[in-house]
Order: sequence, then C-alpha cells, then structure tokens
Amino acid sequence: MATAASVKKITLGIEGMTCASCVMHVENALKEVPGVVSTQVNLATEKATVEIQEGVALSALAHAVADAGYGTRSEKATVKVGGVEEPAEAARLEQALRSLLGVRAATVNPANGQVMVEYLAGVLETGDLKVVVEGMGFRYMGVEEEFDQHALAKAEEAAHLRKKFLVALAGGAVVTALSMLYMVPGFQFLPPQPFNVLLFLIATPVQFWAGSQFYTGAWAALKHKTSNMNTLIAVGTSAAYLYSVAVTLFESFFEPLHAYHAHPLFGHSTGTYYDTATIIIALILLGRFLEARARGQTSEALKKLMGMQAKTARVVRAGEELEVPIDQVIPGDVVTVRPGEKVPVDGVVLEGRSAVDES
Repeated sequence: MATAASVKKITLGIEGMTCASCVMHVENALKEVPGVVSTQVNLATEKATVEIQEGVALSALAHAVADAGYGTRSEKATVKVGGVEEPAEAARLEQALRSLLGVRAATVNPANGQVMVEYLAGVLETGDLKVVVEGMGFRYMGVEEEFDQHALAKAEEAAHLRKKFLVALAGGAVVTALSMLYMVPGFQFLPPQPFNVLLFLIATPVQFWAGSQFYTGAWAALKHKTSNMNTLIAVGTSAAYLYSVAVTLFESFFEPLHAYHAHPLFGHSTGTYYDTATIIIALILLGRFLEARARGQTSEALKKLMGMQAKTARVVRAGEELEVPIDQVIPGDVVTVRPGEKVPVDGVVLEGRSAVDES
C-alpha cells in the first residue's frame, strides 16, 4: 500500500468531454494506469484530479486519456531569462526545464534570452520555472507572454463546429426539401434511382466530414468495450445512411418493398432516409457548437475575474517590507494593504482603518 508521503495529487486539464459518460470513460482510463491511486473528473471545469504514486510518468496519464479519445490541455509561456550566453548553457537549462513534472517542451534562445515552455495545465505553475532557472544560476526576469491555449482551443473548436454545422444544415435542408418536393405529384423531375444518386452525393459529405467526430468518438469508446453519445449518433445516422445507399445501389432488390409507382396522394416514393441522417447530424452539431461557445464565454469571464486579482502582496518579514508574488505569501505573514490597493489574500485585520470595496 502506498504511503501518504509517496502519493501526490495533480490536476490535468481534459479536452473533448461532452457528457457524463465521457467523465466515466476518462476516469476508467486513468484508473487503468499502474500507480494511480484515485481519480475524479469534473465535466464543468474540464479537469481531472488524480492521486498518483511516486514514479508515475505524466506521459502515461496523457497517453491513457488520448487512447480513450480525449486530450490533455497544454499551456505555453515565454519566460525572460538573463545570463544565458552560450549554446551549452541553453542546452543545460532546456534539460533542467524538461525534467520538471508537467513540462512537455522547452526551448531556450540565447540570442534574446527567451525561453518558450509548453506544460500541462494544472500540473505546473510559472513560479516553478523560476525555481529551476535561479537554481541553474541564471536570472529569472518574469513571464513575457502567456498563451491561453485553452481559450484558443475553445475558440477554434467553436469555429470548426460552426463550419461543420453550416455544411450539415445546408446539406440536410437541400436533401429534405428535395425529398419532400419529390413526393408531390408532378414534381418528379428525375427517375427514382438517379434522384437517389443525387441525394447520395449531397448527403455523403455531411455524413463523413461533418459527422466525422462522432465516428472518432465511437471508435475510441469501442476500443474500451463501452459506448457513449457518439456511439448512439454514429449508429443511428449510419443505419439510415447505409440503408439509403443500399436502396440507391440495388434498386431492383428493394423495388418490391417500396411503391415506386404512382401513389394517389404522394406520387412517387424514393424509399431512402438521407434526410433523416443529415438533419440529425446538423441538429447535434448545433448543440455541440452552442455548448462550445457557452464554455468559451464562461472561461473568458472567469479569466477576466481572475485578472482583477492582485498579482503581488506587500509583506513584512524580519522588520522589512517586501513585495512578493501572492503565491509566495505563506501562513503567518503580515500583509500591508495601502489605501486604494486590492486586498491580495484572505486574512485577519490586525490594525489600521480603511474602506474596502467588497465586490
């Protein structure tokens, strides 16, 4: 049994979850990794809290998540470092940074003193980079730029879903309109089989391009001998589409089953369900697009809220007033807050009087 000292808790950002079933799949995938003590996945925050034993590689966790059909979220930051002048020094610093838990890539440019670091969101903080840089004997000069990969990924996902939805909507609307029009007496502008071929040409890109993510998700679930919402969508739309393809290609076999002769009310029947498959895909993509956009807006609101927080705190240590990052404030520190400043941390008022905007 692992001791408390040998177990550590990390947080992974998870991408691609859409329902409670996805949460279960990610949890089960992580639990299968040797050395994982416990795992808890939150759909709302898109994060997985995992307790692991010492020696468990994060790459194994990321691989397990990827194998389940999802992704682990990364962040990128550009750090300014002083004192790196030789390629050999840059190589040593890169190696030290890559050894940090959660770092996926690190590139040092001695010419401008910039370090580009890609790391797993939730596992590593930029303050950890400072410890390594200064421990190597270089000067840590702060984060020049931090890329919000999560926000970028959400924006790209929403844009991609919007494009797929518009294609599916256009294809589905055309197929449905033609199918309904074809049932009206006097509007049979093509024989049944050529008409079905026309519907096939319109519906196929919707089925396999706009709906490709459903097949990808269903296949990932199948590899783990389970199912999810993607499985339901893929099976349902594929049944309608493949049956329609069979009717289109083998008309003579299905002709006895369908009334291709004139009907007193509806005229000629096509006997296909291309419209059903395309409209279902369009509606599901609309839901996914609205969900991705809502999550992106929520993340942006939270980011703005966190941006209002103070970045540094003025603490009194050994009789001297120092300004330090808020993540370096420790329990027992005395923090000085001047009039008009933000209160950087929670605490107990020791002395002084002022007015505070509680919002």
